[in-house]
Amino acid sequence: MTEAEFLALLSPLEAYLFRMALAITGNSHDAQDALQEAVLSAYVARDQLRDKLYFKSWIKTIVAHQCGSTIRRRGRVVPMARGEEFSQDSARADQGLIWNLVEELPQSYAQIIILRYAADLKQAEIAEILGVPVGTVKSRLHYALKRLRAQIEGKEGGKNEMPGC
Repeated sequence: MTEAEFLALLSPLEAYLFRMALAITGNSHDAQDALQEAVLSAYVARDQLRDKLYFKSWIKTIVAHQCGSTIRRRGRVVPMARGEEFSQDSARADQGLIWNLVEELPQSYAQIIILRYAADLKQAEIAEILGVPVGTVKSRLHYALKRLRAQIEGKEGGKNEMPGC
């Protein structure tokens, strides 16, 4: 893959990749650092990509891994930021309400929701970033969605489903 081809494929994804990095790292400085390192790594390894149709998933995986490395290197957990920073259409009131409710969840639940739905990562990628088994990601996602659903419906149910998370 030539430099021009790489840049042509990367250009339309830049904003998406930054939002993804921001969702994972929690602040724009770390997101920019991780994204820059990921793009450099992808550029160096661009000839390893066999089919250009898979460029988006390939670069997304590289960015996710780099963000996870950045978090681990700095010895932090995935921090929380306002959810509307990650939504594509922040003007929609229902999205703002949902992200506000996500922020009220325990951090381990909110992390999973943000990584899954704002950063659009697969469960295996989330598990790798957080350093937990895939089963833990699945169960936290299940209980987080259950609690979020209860909040949306105005119920108190689901509060003590998994204590300590």
